[in-house]
Order: sequence, then C-alpha cells, then structure tokens
Amino acid sequence: MPALVAFGRTWEFGSDDLFFPALISTLFRMSAFIGILGGTLYFREALTCQDSHLLSGLAGALLCMLALITIIEACITGFSARGTIVRTKPRAPIVHLLHFRFLLFLIEVVLLIIGTVFAYVSQTELPSNTDCPDLFKAVLLVQLSVAANWILIVFLVAAIFIYLDPCHCYSAKVNYNPVARRVRNGDVDETVVETQWRLSHSVWEKRFKVVCCVAGRDETHHLAYREVAEMFAHMFCDTNVVLSDLAAGFILLQREHLAKEARLRTNGRNDETEADGDNMLASFDFNFEEDRVVFKNLLHYIKYALGMYTWPFYIYQNLLCGVCKLCYHLKCGERSRYSNVHKDYGCMCHLTGLQQITELNDVDIVYASFENSLFKVPFLVCLDHEMQSIVIAFRGTLSFQDVVTDLTASTKPIPLPNYPDFLVHKGMLKTVQSVMEELEENGCLETAFNRASSYKLVIVGHSLGSGCACILSILLKQKYPDLTCYCYSPTGALLNEAAAIFTEDFVTSVTLGKDFAARLNFANTVKLKSDLVRVLESCRKPKCQILMEGILETLSNCFGRSLMFEQHSQRHRRSPSPTALSETDGDEDQEEHSPLVSEEAEENLKCRNRIRVVERTDIDFTPLIVPHLSSLALPVRSTIPSPENSLNELQAAEQRLIPLYPPGRIIHLVYMDSTKRCFCDSRQVVTNWCSRYSFDSIDVSPEMFRDHLPDVLSNTMNKVWKEKMKELDDNAVGRPFDV
Repeated sequence: MPALVAFGRTWEFGSDDLFFPALISTLFRMSAFIGILGGTLYFREALTCQDSHLLSGLAGALLCMLALITIIEACITGFSARGTIVRTKPRAPIVHLLHFRFLLFLIEVVLLIIGTVFAYVSQTELPSNTDCPDLFKAVLLVQLSVAANWILIVFLVAAIFIYLDPCHCYSAKVNYNPVARRVRNGDVDETVVETQWRLSHSVWEKRFKVVCCVAGRDETHHLAYREVAEMFAHMFCDTNVVLSDLAAGFILLQREHLAKEARLRTNGRNDETEADGDNMLASFDFNFEEDRVVFKNLLHYIKYALGMYTWPFYIYQNLLCGVCKLCYHLKCGERSRYSNVHKDYGCMCHLTGLQQITELNDVDIVYASFENSLFKVPFLVCLDHEMQSIVIAFRGTLSFQDVVTDLTASTKPIPLPNYPDFLVHKGMLKTVQSVMEELEENGCLETAFNRASSYKLVIVGHSLGSGCACILSILLKQKYPDLTCYCYSPTGALLNEAAAIFTEDFVTSVTLGKDFAARLNFANTVKLKSDLVRVLESCRKPKCQILMEGILETLSNCFGRSLMFEQHSQRHRRSPSPTALSETDGDEDQEEHSPLVSEEAEENLKCRNRIRVVERTDIDFTPLIVPHLSSLALPVRSTIPSPENSLNELQAAEQRLIPLYPPGRIIHLVYMDSTKRCFCDSRQVVTNWCSRYSFDSIDVSPEMFRDHLPDVLSNTMNKVWKEKMKELDDNAVGRPFDV
C-alpha cells in the first residue's frame, strides 16, 4: 500500500504484494535452471552431434536467461519484504527492477517461440538414422520445458490484465477530494472529478456484470448492478488500497480485538457484554414462561429456515451418508405429481432435501418455489400441525444473485399508505414484492387457510430470508393481525427506526456472537474503513510478515491456542483518513512513516459539513451523519451538480446515511469464555434481550462469519435450550415438596 505506479499506470497491487509471487517464481526458475543444467550435462554427448547445434545454442540461451530472471526476481523478493505498508521508500528500486524484468520477459518470449518451432516443428525433420540416439530424449525434455514456460507466461499475462487498474488515473486517486479543492481554489474543473467518478462506477458495474453474466438481460438487472456499482464506487473511489491491504488490515483489527478480549478476561469481563452496555434491555430469563415460549418457538421454526437451503445444506450436514440418503429419496420421473412445486426440475432434488431436513410430507406442502434469480429467492408455504400454524419460509443468501440483492442496500418507502415514514432495504423489498405477486397469483395463503382456518400465520427466514420475512410480515400485518415473524441472523441494514419500533410487537430476531450481518450497515462500514486505514498506518511490519502471522494466528485460534504476535504500532498526532497517497517511483523523499492522507483531505476534515450544508440549504444533513464520522461521508460526485441529477444524487446520499437497524425484539446469544475449537465448541453461552443500538460497530474476529452460519446458530440454540431445561429440572427436583 499504496497502489504501485509503473509503466505509466497504477496497478491493483502494491510493491509489497510482490513478495509471495516473486518468491514462488524464483523457486520455479531455480528448479528450471537446475533441471535444464542437469539435462545439458546428461545429454552433453548428444549436444555435440551435427544435428544439435540449434538445440545446444537454445539450451545455453535459456540457461543465461533463467539465471538473469532468477537474480532479478530474487531481488524483487528481497526488496518487497522491506519497509512497512506505508513506508515505501525502501522498496523504491522495485519499479526499476520491474522495467528490467519486462525487457527480460520479451526476450524470454522470443526464445520460447524459437524453442517451440524447434521442439514441435523442426524435430520432425531430424534424420532417423542419426548417430545420436539420445538426441530425441533431449528434444522431449525441451518440449516439456517449453510447455511449462508457456503455461507460466499465460498465467503471468492473465495476472497483468487482472491487476491492471482500469481507472489508471493517478492524479485523481491522489487528490480526489472535490470539496476541499473548491474551498482552496474557488473553482474546479468539474469534468476531471466527474470523469474519475464515472470511470470508477463504470469499472465496478462491468465487473459485476461479467461475474453475473448479465449481458443481454432486462433493464432490471442492469439497474441493480448499476446501483451496487455506485455504492462500491463511492466507497473506494477516494481510497488507494489494494486487496491485500484489506486482508492485512483485517488481520491487524482481529489482533487488536483479541488483545482487547484478553484484557477484558483478565478483569473478569466480556467484550460482547461490554459492547451491549446500557443497550442490553434485560437478561433472557428461562424461568419466565413468556421468554421460554419465545425461545422454544424460535428453536422449532428454525428447521424451516434451514430446510430452504435444501440439498446443499443436507449434504453439508451429512458429509458421510448425505449423498446416499438423498439419492434414495429422490423423486425421479414424478415431476407431474408436484404441480405445487415451482422450478424444481429433474429428480426434485430441492424438494427432497427440504423434506429430509424439515420432515414435511407431500400433503403439508401448500406451495414451494425454488426459483433463484435477481430479486427472487426460494420460498415455502406449508402447514405445521404441531404448532397449528401456516408457515412461510424464505431461503437466505446462497448465490451471487442473492449477494447482489443484499448489496442493493439503499432504502425505499414501504408501499403502505398508513406508514409513509417506514423505510426498508430496497433489494429485499423488491424480492418480497415478487413473492407477494406469486402468492396472490397461485392463491397460496387462501388455499392454506381453507385447509386450516384456525391456524395462525408464521413467517421465518435466515440472513437474506430474515429480511424478506420481516418486510412481508409488515405488509401482511393488517390482513393477518395475529401473525408472528422469526428472523434468524438478520441484517443490520433492514429498517429505519420507525419501522424497527413498529415490528417489536410481532417480530423476534436472534443473532449469535460476533455475527457480522447484524452489524452490517453503511455507517458501520464507514467506521470499519476508517479503522482499517488506522491500523495499516500505525503498523510497523512488512505486509508479508503480517499475512504469515495472520495465518498462524487464525489456525492457532481455530484449534484452541492463544498465539498472538506483537502489533508494533505507534500513535500519530494526526487522525487517519481513508484517502491514501499513491506510491510513486521512489523519487520523492519520504519520512520514516508516511501518513495516508493528502493535504487536501486534511483540509476536508475541517470543511466537509460546512460545504455540504451550504450547497443545499433545503436538506438537513445533520441528523443523517454519524457523529465523529462526518468527515468520512461519501465523496461528492460533482462539486457543481447539474440540475437534472443533483436532487437524485443528494437524495441517494441522504438515504445511505439514514441509520438502519435489525428488526423487532432482538435476542443476542453471547459467548462468555474462550475455550473454543473449530470442530468442538464448549464455550458457555449467555442469552440476553438487547437493543437495536447494540450493533454499532463491526467486530473483526475469527467468528464473525462463522457465527452467521445457520447450522452454528441452530446448534448453539439447541445447546442453550438443553442446558437451561436441565437447570430447570434440577432446580425443580431440589425444591421442597409443597403440600
């Protein structure tokens, strides 16, 4: 970090990212050099034959070339391990080494072309009665060497196209700060700023379209990817970090978090209970019947949320026998029997997996749709006779289209005339609207209530499915006043405060430990971005050392060890900023520790709020900006917005800054100790009612993704229920008999 500038362009990696590729390439080149040298010595007699002059010359040229390449790449390996992430001056020679390495690359390609012609074309012209019988073996060795080198070059060329920064606008990345520019200069070239933003937006949009293969699809897909690309462009256009910087930053934040946990355990406290603080409403009391019933219902209905992951989840839970059991129950050739099952082809794999997890029979399934595309998720309508309820269950995030739905995270008013101030997640609202159309078209709920008129309606889901379940419950609340919604691991960017308060009467959410989803909203993402820059700026170690230590720390934490390396950080007087300086060719004089903030960004810290309010006096931004993070607000696309798009841009920025929260009443399962394993978790779990304001930051820890998994949540809830029921039974046995 920052991004490398070479050959007149910026690249999607820094000079310290070349350590591992150069090390691997050096080892490969050394092996090739030793192999060719050994082959040359072994076939030295064949190389003196009359027909082998070209072969001997080619072998000599390749040995010289490999020796030079090995030396250059060894130097690149050594230099890339010097300095720190922000102290780039010790790595300045790398740019010149890369220029020389590119020259050797061109020569290497020429030699390989000659070797290919000789090994695969000219060798057919060798006389069959030659006096050098080993010459054919030598040619075979050359063929293998040429093929291996061509494969390496193909990977190298692919890496060049992948890591080439398409924006390649060095000056814009250094000083992309239009607000500060206007304050300092009084005027600004709007075209430069607008062009850089649009270029970044276009690059992100094309990336999503390529990954999702949306070429030729309808306008809905293009609008969705355009909106997601706009969010990513806003997040990363004013920064100059690369992917490995993010990995190193997460490792450093994880180390910081583990150190904080260790200090709290020393004082007999817990990090998560400390984070809840005053926001913890009450301890969940299993002696209280209402709490006990709520937890029992959550435990019962989670099987439907799990079942919607169908056969992949069933095989994941039954790695040894899952495939055999699934194949035994497949319904091959019976598709015509299931007119109430949509988009499940072939042998009904999805339906079979669903039934194996939930133990539903065919009669109790009213309708099931397994269609999965943009703004369409699989869902189920079924009868639960044990709880006398009609269940609507949604599947969570499982495909890339689901990820895009999650990332379409701007807010949109819910279409209820009585609640115009309710704002919800836009992508999930679109998904729910498509589900409601399908429910109405097929008369699913009418059919279900005709079969069981006294049953109540229960809506459940996990992750993305929990957000859809909550929004659907809001839309159906007036029609079905006694409905209940259970959200498992919900997202933190679902509802504004008014809508979240409204759902407290009929929505219950449950989240586990450090689950990142409950904390994932725009304000927390901005905080995380600021923290990443802070730890990267303060670290005094090379990036390659950070990455290796992070791998060792994660593995040791996974297997119950408490290995943690020193941070080697140092405090700075200036506050870090997400705006980074680009790495130059090494001609500039740099300090021992180069701050990741330009002078214009420093000025922007003082004037961002004042300028934004002056630009539009009819919109009050004050309540929308998170305290102490206002300087990290979205970069302004244009300092002088055009009349036709200025209002839309300001409204979009306003929506992104509106605080969003998880739905309903929230149960937080908290780990209380550190005795943990990857495959056997024996930690004590405490259950609390907590406030929606508890999830005000993303805690980077080894469990942040693991705690979101549906099976981990289900197993933890089962464990808590068994422990609490055993305690209640023991207490009941120990009480004196009341006459």
